[in-house]
Amino acid sequence: MDGSADVRPCKRSSYTAYTRQGDKARLEDIVKAMEGADVVLLGETHDDRIAHLLQLQLLRGAHQRFSRTDRRVALSLEMFERDVQGIMDEYLSGAITERDLKQDGRPWPNYDTDYRPLVELAKAEGLPVICANAPRRYVSMAGRHGRAALETLPAASLRHLPPLPYLQPSQAYLNKTNRTMQAAAEQMEDLRSEQRRVDSATERQSEDCIPDVSAQGSVATPPEEGQHRCRWCFMCVGSFMQKEGWASLNIWEPIEKACASW
Repeated sequence: MDGSADVRPCKRSSYTAYTRQGDKARLEDIVKAMEGADVVLLGETHDDRIAHLLQLQLLRGAHQRFSRTDRRVALSLEMFERDVQGIMDEYLSGAITERDLKQDGRPWPNYDTDYRPLVELAKAEGLPVICANAPRRYVSMAGRHGRAALETLPAASLRHLPPLPYLQPSQAYLNKTNRTMQAAAEQMEDLRSEQRRVDSATERQSEDCIPDVSAQGSVATPPEEGQHRCRWCFMCVGSFMQKEGWASLNIWEPIEKACASW
């Protein structure tokens, strides 16, 4: 059964869509506007149920529109880490069960309610699913020892990371991260203690951007065996990464120039 079948369509009364100019729009208009893009970054608040329903409708709409062309659609999720790509591929091909995927693929806790419908739609329609995020153990390693420590990893481990040394974050990235953490600090009773954490975290920001670099790099870099090559990618990421357009400007353009074309 198509896993998306158990998800009710998102009623128009549940959301309002706008163009960049502030004019109201329909989801059909959004899908049509995707035609000129190679990659669509769809930012989300991870616990926003309506946003996840909209993601499903947009992915379905994009597939229906582009399946009639030579633009093969792929789904990219930062909610799965790169080292479980093989497990995802096995599930999509029918080689393993959903129970195996959940056990070995380390999905997020809200997978069943929020991301399963996307994966099941991709499976039913034969769409690739790209596991985009850097494994947490490597993010932790970079945070504790610096990005240079990643270069000591074995070659097999490096396959799950973006090309090293990965890109430094832009000043816009650093400023936004610092503002976000400052806002969190102001909500804490012990501001001084939290401020020390902000200062310490600021020093690690160049390491902490590895999830963003990994997520975008996984789409830009053609897979070694070509099984995920596509002509159009629908990429679900956190809104922090997508808002204000800095994500694509900070990371995507340099990666795109460095990678071979699809």
